[in-house]
Amino acid sequence: MSIIIREPPMVGDSPELQELSLWLFELRQKLVDEVDAIRALAPLIATNPTMTYWGDPGTDNTWRLRRVDNNFVVERRESGVYVSKFKFKP
Repeated sequence: MSIIIREPPMVGDSPELQELSLWLFELRQKLVDEVDAIRALAPLIATNPTMTYWGDPGTDNTWRLRRVDNNFVVERRESGVYVSKFKFKP
């Protein structure tokens, strides 16, 4: 859960300091939004050195991309078994 600050804190009376304060505030909000987006995706993607899963690796209808020799293979889990759907050769 993100902390949202509605207004940036203003530092000093100088326009330069206020502009810097606003810029830092906006940068912080963008970073918070990016972290939230990454956290939202984390449960969807599980990775190991040779495979990337989209979904829970132990659940049917999960897709995975894996490297086999010098090829990439796209598979989907169906009835407890991963079935090859596409194969990319260099």
